[in-house]
Amino acid sequence: MSPFTSHPDDQLWKFKIKDLFPHDDELARYVLIVLTANEDLSNIERFKTLLENEKPRPGIDEIAQAKWNRGHFFLAKLRMGFLHNIWKEILGKEEKTPPLAILISKLGNEVRESYEALRNTVSSCRRTKNILKDFRNRTSFHYDQRQFEVALKIGADDTGEIIEGDSDVHFIVAYQVLDLIPAGRPSREDVLKVKDEIELIQNKFHDFVSVLFPAYIDSRSLMKKVEITKHFTEEQ
Repeated sequence: MSPFTSHPDDQLWKFKIKDLFPHDDELARYVLIVLTANEDLSNIERFKTLLENEKPRPGIDEIAQAKWNRGHFFLAKLRMGFLHNIWKEILGKEEKTPPLAILISKLGNEVRESYEALRNTVSSCRRTKNILKDFRNRTSFHYDQRQFEVALKIGADDTGEIIEGDSDVHFIVAYQVLDLIPAGRPSREDVLKVKDEIELIQNKFHDFVSVLFPAYIDSRSLMKKVEITKHFTEEQ
């Protein structure tokens, strides 16, 4: 089922933005920033679901597989860039009492404990944290000639690929080189460990959001300001 179609259990919330997120309320701003980051990661997952539906069978079509691999890499580099931004811009640096921790302390123990679990998870995954930083600062949103020079040296003897068609060109080689910038050539074991830790960090962040938002809504009795429309069906 497509993530962009309506589902039977969907509800549409409508409200004045100022009622839930007043511009002069620091906690409201932080909560909305966290929700924005959560939506960015969720959209990566939604598009990944669509991409999985297009995944070619291994060994059947080399050109289709090459196109699919690069699409998958594109989503991966965006995802890692967003995860780094979450750590740097939302969770803050490793001060003892970052602003968000102070603000959410009034929302109860469950929120505080989930936040601490997220911070501790990221801190314990130091290698992955550094790779996320490198992806954000060298790969995800940057085109630094010096970094490309290093990657080109590493991959000089690799086989590059370009797919040219009547209506489109896929410059596969660009991502082949880009892929070498953050970590060079890590071992397969390192790659699998980083993938597992990225999943863990992202899941901890989603867990944090799942307790933060309800606690924020409840703490201010904001549901009374929300108009809810349930999923429309032909039977209705």
